[in-house]
Amino acid sequence: MQYITRSSEGVLISTKGKHKIIGSGLISYIDAMCIDNLSTYDGRKQAAKKLLNEKSNLPIYVNEKVFLYPTKSLRDFSVFFINYFEVLSIKKISNLEVEINYDDLSKIIVQANYSKLSRQHDRINLILEQIGGI
Repeated sequence: MQYITRSSEGVLISTKGKHKIIGSGLISYIDAMCIDNLSTYDGRKQAAKKLLNEKSNLPIYVNEKVFLYPTKSLRDFSVFFINYFEVLSIKKISNLEVEINYDDLSKIIVQANYSKLSRQHDRINLILEQIGGI
């Protein structure tokens, strides 16, 4: 999975250029993925809060292949949850646009602040160091 985002029909899931829509809420879908890995969205969120000593826009570790981070506030309909493990690089397009390049050489452009996304990558690296580098 490269990213997930809201759509008018539920949740759009992008995997290697293929899109699938699931009739679910965004957080409900992430929660279900966490539950499949013996945790919950809230449990992962609380752990990230403690490890990072921060309160908002927290990255969510799901499993060894999925580590999601939001591109903006969860309240924003157009938020994307990017899978860190699939990202090759991020590139600033403008003050409000960022290009995300994936390891399969596909890319998307999202409405986001580059420095915030770069900080998300730093936060995830910190968590991975603290939990043993997975």
